[in-house]
Amino acid sequence: MTRLLCIPMPTKCMEVLLVEDHCPIIMSSTIQRPRTKAFPFRFQNFWCNYQNINTIVVNSWKMSQRGTNMFKLMRKLKHVKLKTKEWAKKHLGNTYDKLAKNACKIDYVEGKLIQDSNSYRLNSWMHRLLK
Repeated sequence: MTRLLCIPMPTKCMEVLLVEDHCPIIMSSTIQRPRTKAFPFRFQNFWCNYQNINTIVVNSWKMSQRGTNMFKLMRKLKHVKLKTKEWAKKHLGNTYDKLAKNACKIDYVEGKLIQDSNSYRLNSWMHRLLK
């Protein structure tokens, strides 16, 4: 039984003892690997509006690297990518969820504006959502 613990997800099937003094054991195992999908890095244009991005790029570009020019470029770009991803996650959170929530709010306000197009409160809310 301890050997079964070494095999990931073991299953066994024992046949019924027929006439002979032994029965066959059929054993199979499957390896369950978690699927991780690597998403490509995409720099968002609106990040340029933040001063921190300039600091991240300048600091990454000033790093000294050893190797060929192409290797240095690759390492600097990789460092910019990692630092930018950390910054975006820390300061902005999940922007896609925020955009989806904002789209739902816009739909709601548009529906209300159709009913009452002269409402100052709804018009100012819509203006803030579209910024």
